[in-house]
Amino acid sequence: MDIRKQFWIAVCAALFICGGTAMAQEADKDMPARSEKHYKPVPLSPEKSARQTTDRMDSLLNLTKKQYDKLYKLNLKWAREDAENKMTAPHMGRRPEGAPVFGQAGDFGQGPHGNRPPEGMDRRPPRDFAPSGDREKMEKQRKKREKKLKKVLTDEQYVRWMEQRRSTLPEGRRDGK
Repeated sequence: MDIRKQFWIAVCAALFICGGTAMAQEADKDMPARSEKHYKPVPLSPEKSARQTTDRMDSLLNLTKKQYDKLYKLNLKWAREDAENKMTAPHMGRRPEGAPVFGQAGDFGQGPHGNRPPEGMDRRPPRDFAPSGDREKMEKQRKKREKKLKKVLTDEQYVRWMEQRRSTLPEGRRDGK
């Protein structure tokens, strides 16, 4: 092959690569930054939450009018309790007391690998740092709620509802918790 042809092929390939890179960078400018979030979930009122849960149960279990009314009252009571508990619970995004803040003046600062914590320290607080008493309380509450559900639903409906609930739980929580 002629050296001129090879030269022009190499030049065209280089221009093609540079043009593609420039186009990709131009497209990134139009994209919103990762920190910008356009979707903010709106918390449901306890009434709306109870209605949605009861409607979902009705569509899955074919409830009678009497069952629907009883379940709505139970779901409303539980939604209000849950909303109350959320108000008093600490925010999961916050650091536990005494955990270091990385990246602020006077702290560990920038290391050779960016803003990383020192070796052996985890950056994030543990996900479930609630005291074991809270877990026990939640387990008791869950069992109490299931017992009340059993009173309202037939055996078949109860089994179907529990199967449906387990299928929507994340993998690690399907063991009945």
